[in-house]
Amino acid sequence: MLVWPVSKNCRIVADWITPEGPKTNTVPLRDPGLFWSFARLGARGEPSKASIKKWVGKYGLPTGENLLWELPLDEHFRQTWPPGPGQYIRQESGMRMEDFRAEVRCANQLLNLYADISARAHDRITQRFTTPPESGVAKPTVVDRLMAAYWISPLGAARHEAVGRSPRPPWYWFEAALDVFTEAIHNVMTGVRLEATDLSWPLYDGRTTQDGGDFRGFSRLLACRDLLSAIYLQFYLMATSHKPLRRCEACGEPFPLTRKDKLVCNATCRSKRRRQRDSL
Repeated sequence: MLVWPVSKNCRIVADWITPEGPKTNTVPLRDPGLFWSFARLGARGEPSKASIKKWVGKYGLPTGENLLWELPLDEHFRQTWPPGPGQYIRQESGMRMEDFRAEVRCANQLLNLYADISARAHDRITQRFTTPPESGVAKPTVVDRLMAAYWISPLGAARHEAVGRSPRPPWYWFEAALDVFTEAIHNVMTGVRLEATDLSWPLYDGRTTQDGGDFRGFSRLLACRDLLSAIYLQFYLMATSHKPLRRCEACGEPFPLTRKDKLVCNATCRSKRRRQRDSL
């Protein structure tokens, strides 16, 4: 449950992203590609200014504040509904490029870590933990911090192998990956709240039980504090539903497996793979 205002235009000046123009309301979680579009901005490193402007023009600035956040979830619809553009959202005037890119990096890290865990890719996971953490990252993500903590810990690869001990077995690093993933999910999901409502709620049939509506069971309600929370909620629902993934044969990025014969993630990678085959 999140209605988020979007300005179709934005500008980037002095490393500051600023939406511009009139706002319209969107319901971001109706788009099944919300998380994927955000995470794939980091598929080739830091997203460019052009790709950031295009994404923000479609989905809006990721950060802000849902003014109904502290209210019980059914109170969201007891207010004036539907809301006007940005009526219950205090959207920030802008966002630093550094912060936006750090969130993209975090989403991409979580996606790739989940893909490796679900595929039991022990070689890739072992390499993650036995390779020194990337240096020079402008703003480390929660995944960066958790991985760095494993690297320098007494049981980490840096100290373990420095004293001449044999490398740890793959299962050890697989369990470490599970720990990092679950801890990171806990951190990024703090902006999501879960409640339940009965199906006779006015949103469904316009009546309450007091008015004679029939009780028909319960439904879950998920409230998000901001757009960034909605992005991670969509990823959480995907991961906990055990959705199958595959790595694209052209770019190497994970994508949802909707057909067993699908080998690439999009049309661009399909063309790239065709050119690679033709060059052989």
